[in-house]
Amino acid sequence: AQNGEDMFDQLEKEVAEFNHNNKGNAWMQKYIAPEKDDFGQPFILVIITNLMMRCHTLKEAGELVYMDTTAGLDVLNTPFTILSTSTPAGGLPLGVIIASDESANTFTKALEILKCLILSAGFGEHGTALGPQVIMTDDCKAEKTALYNTWKNATLLLCVFHFLQAMWQWLWDGKHEARIRILKDIVFK
Repeated sequence: AQNGEDMFDQLEKEVAEFNHNNKGNAWMQKYIAPEKDDFGQPFILVIITNLMMRCHTLKEAGELVYMDTTAGLDVLNTPFTILSTSTPAGGLPLGVIIASDESANTFTKALEILKCLILSAGFGEHGTALGPQVIMTDDCKAEKTALYNTWKNATLLLCVFHFLQAMWQWLWDGKHEARIRILKDIVFK
């Protein structure tokens, strides 16, 4: 089933089988299209494999988490979010979120579900209520809002790559031409 009700029914079966076979924890919310008197609900799929569960016991999972979302990987342009951490062995996964949109409400609900699936032992010794100390993300306001709503005490950092990308976009935006001329005068005179 490529799309529609059949796809969600099949995905629901896959999630149930995943959970039944003890491959980890997964949860899915079916997409319901908005109508006149109803806001509907976004599609959300949260997956925590057994490997991810073990990675949550590492102290690094409570210190620094990366949250990266990308879209355009399929015909529906479905956002795919991965949470990971850095360890001496390299980057390790902590969770996956697949959703129908990139709104703050959708991300917040997905992160709350993620916390439930991880149970209380997540994020090293910090637990899911406290969450990680530092979260590095891209410059997505919806992501940052959801992270703040979920873990108010976490420090949110902008990834250097995304910082440079945002700066480059700002520099090439025609609205800032006068400021760029002033900056050039300061730097090159």
